Amino acid sequence: MKKITFLVAALCTAMFANAESFTITFNSTNAGDGSATVSTTEAIVATGADYVSAVTANNIYLGKSGYGIKGGSSSKKGELTLTLDQEYAITSIVANVAAYDINKTISINGQTITFADDESAKELHDETITLDGTKTNEITIAAGAASKNRWYCTSITVNYTTTTTAIENVEASDIYAVNGRIENIGAGRIYTVSGMDVTEQNGQLKGIYVVKVDGKAHKIAVK
Repeated sequence: MKKITFLVAALCTAMFANAESFTITFNSTNAGDGSATVSTTEAIVATGADYVSAVTANNIYLGKSGYGIKGGSSSKKGELTLTLDQEYAITSIVANVAAYDINKTISINGQTITFADDESAKELHDETITLDGTKTNEITIAAGAASKNRWYCTSITVNYTTTTTAIENVEASDIYAVNGRIENIGAGRIYTVSGMDVTEQNGQLKGIYVVKVDGKAHKIAVK
């Protein structure tokens, strides 16, 4: 019987981190005095609700028109926790915020932001906090530890990473295919590229398969 050898390759994997992001914007349509309390996802989140599974709002109000939500009052600390739809490896959060009172602090996931000690702090601007990429499904925005003062937030952009696996082809020499059968695999298993085990069909194969032998993976084309 003539042996026909087709494409054979060992599969070496490498992990790559991909940078991705999403934005959650808050309700900015209120034209009142900032005294309307809100506590539900529908009332707080304008866009990006698909990324939010729940909210926990303590002393959160609709801010003045265009300023999103307002956290806190003159006597109460405002804190908003967003429970996300899943865990994300967050590397940074960019919040569009403004101070109600200058020279005060807010925190986002435990990282402190200090507003400027002048009236410019009351204008909407971006503040960025950096995180270490540890997976979490919660984002908390609150007045600083010693602060009960008020803040506005119109949106947050969450930057995170995902991991993908790249496959590198490397020559292999001892596994071959002939007449619909993959030979020289011993107790190895044969899988389709989608992961289905087709070892029992060896001898009737046609196409591209992944063979796992002694903890190593090989790719082979069978005609």
